[in-house]
Amino acid sequence: MKKFKTCKSSLLGLSLLLAILVNLPTLSFSFAASNAVKNINGNKNFVDINWSERAKEMEEMASEIKKIKLLENAVLELKNQVNAQNVIIEKYVLQVNSLEKKVSPMLETYSPAKTIRIEGDANIYYPVWFAENIACWNDGESRLQIAKANVHADGQWSGSMISRFVFHSSMWGHGSNYLEAALEATSGNKAPYVADFEMPFYPAGVVVWLKGGGETYSYKSNCPITATADLEKPIVLYENADHPEYRVVKNSINKISEKVMSSLGKGWTRFPY
Repeated sequence: MKKFKTCKSSLLGLSLLLAILVNLPTLSFSFAASNAVKNINGNKNFVDINWSERAKEMEEMASEIKKIKLLENAVLELKNQVNAQNVIIEKYVLQVNSLEKKVSPMLETYSPAKTIRIEGDANIYYPVWFAENIACWNDGESRLQIAKANVHADGQWSGSMISRFVFHSSMWGHGSNYLEAALEATSGNKAPYVADFEMPFYPAGVVVWLKGGGETYSYKSNCPITATADLEKPIVLYENADHPEYRVVKNSINKISEKVMSSLGKGWTRFPY
């Protein structure tokens, strides 16, 4: 009987232990869930959270994310437009560089002033031929400036002068030809430096008689232009063996023309050619 009671007691204990083991996961989950509810949102109970407010916050957040996406798309579109414009700009840069290569030699030809030095006799004025560039002749008038701006150049108080010419040659019968000149000069030991000027019927250009004796003159034009002088013999501008009557020759002179004397310091004067 005693053994039976002992065995019964053992069976009851074993049954209780088995029941505890079977329900242990449920008890653990209930305990963990209870603690989690207490710790949510600053130890507030799960039921105390304002879910409508949280939903509103989530909607606002979603709206901001949408705006950011739209902004990202706009930035990407702008970037694509900038890249497209850069391609166009690069093409224009290449065109400009190509044009500069073509224009630079022309600018170097006529933009900087050139100089010509007339040696020979100080009492003689030598013809200097300024040949008009044919491309400029096709475009219209040419402009030429001859200068000796420094009064002390080639000698103290020797004098100065600025001579300007605007012209268009008939070029053997094309017409629309004219010559305008403006001569400015100061008195000095050697002045005046210009004795005369002419525009021949052919070829295109002007002849200006400049004082010799070791004088340096600068000249420049709106077009490429070449200055030619010969101190030993007359300048032959044109000759044709079959038509000697058309020969154009210019000789040196030793006096100032009335044309120059009457136009000095009077601004632009038009001359019939």
